[in-house]
Amino acid sequence: MKKTFGVLFIIALSLCYVQAFCPVKSRGAHIIYPVKVNDGLCRIYRVFENGETKTLMQLSTGAAWESSYSGSTLPNVSGDEKHMAYCDGNILWITEISGVKKQKIAPKNGMGKALVNGWSRDGTRLLYHIVEDDSDNDDESLQGKPAVDDGNSPAADEGYFVYDLLSGKSERMDIKGLYVSWGEGNGIICQWPDDNSREIISIDPKGNTSTLFKYNGWGTDEISQIFIGRTGMAAAMAGSSGRNDGVILIDLAGHRSKDITGKKDWSKMQWPALSPSGKKVSWLDSDRHGRDGGFIRDLFVVDKKTIFKTQDFIDEYRWISESSIAVITRSDEDVNSVDELYVIDSGTGKILNMTPLK
Repeated sequence: MKKTFGVLFIIALSLCYVQAFCPVKSRGAHIIYPVKVNDGLCRIYRVFENGETKTLMQLSTGAAWESSYSGSTLPNVSGDEKHMAYCDGNILWITEISGVKKQKIAPKNGMGKALVNGWSRDGTRLLYHIVEDDSDNDDESLQGKPAVDDGNSPAADEGYFVYDLLSGKSERMDIKGLYVSWGEGNGIICQWPDDNSREIISIDPKGNTSTLFKYNGWGTDEISQIFIGRTGMAAAMAGSSGRNDGVILIDLAGHRSKDITGKKDWSKMQWPALSPSGKKVSWLDSDRHGRDGGFIRDLFVVDKKTIFKTQDFIDEYRWISESSIAVITRSDEDVNSVDELYVIDSGTGKILNMTPLK
């Protein structure tokens, strides 16, 4: 008995030593990231700030993914990471991230085409858009069927709608201008009256509007590529689109902005975004030759410092935490490479991990 007790004591002591001096390395913060693998195939990853990735599910449709000012067919994950909305053909679906439950949302009468806009910050409401189905009626799959506009079929109930997960119902929403993001509470942030306009507004559930910010730069300056952060801050491009642009930081609560970069060639500053705290500003610098003799297609910049460069195209990126960023690159036919998901250190650009997208 004494010998057995001694062995157990040694094991317990060893476990305490491991916990005290050899802690399991934390993977840190994470995001759930839907990534296009190819046309019609999307892989949903859990991406950790230390670079690790985990495949949660795959979604496959017969048609290519598409995005426009009206909305997107691509998967869109709720802020609480419990649900995901996506379109398969003309139909909008919501599925639990766990994959346990899937529900058809719209269109209810089978007419029109559904597009996803975005989730409320608490993950309980989804804004979506029903538009006219513009599929080609001359397609072989439609031969022998009546055209949508022959007058014998019910019209699509077009417009914007908000689906409430708690009630399971959709309500029409009067969206004015171009949808940008959900704001705090029930407010929806839009650019008014259309893309490149100077004004950012908030719309409440009753359709009432209030101005959050109006850019008052010189000449014909516009704002575009607006990114709404989590802290009441936003980043955007300002200037003459296609000629000279610059990144500005917008304080939505204070109704003011600050110039970050000054105006340069528009290709040098694209798709600005903010870190989770709103303290770091990032953007892409495209189509530039590197001085090391190799052709550099895209550069990734954080707070005016180039931290990552690639011979491929940077397709998109997302901040994971203050310390790391997920970057999607697409292969160039002139470079022997494949599409990849990188996780990089936001301060140094060090590659923490790389996952091929096959």
